[in-house]
Amino acid sequence: MKKIVISVAILFVMGVSVFAQYPKITQEVEAQSNELLRKAQESSDVAFAKVLPKDSYKKGIINGIDPAKKVDWTNPNNNKDTLLGKKNLL
Repeated sequence: MKKIVISVAILFVMGVSVFAQYPKITQEVEAQSNELLRKAQESSDVAFAKVLPKDSYKKGIINGIDPAKKVDWTNPNNNKDTLLGKKNLL
């Protein structure tokens, strides 16, 4: 009988602790977090736009590859190193 009571008590404590681990987030905090995420995304978009070549973006060409055309990537002539000759990624 004593083992059953101890087992039930342990299960009860474990069950309560599972619910206690995840607090409810208030709408104010969630809105604040969403605003910070939006600003971070905006900043990322600005940084990306600064390093993106303007002419190739207007033409729809990325790293010398037109995404509208189908490319046979199994052909070694179509696999070129777009970073060759660059000293850094930016």
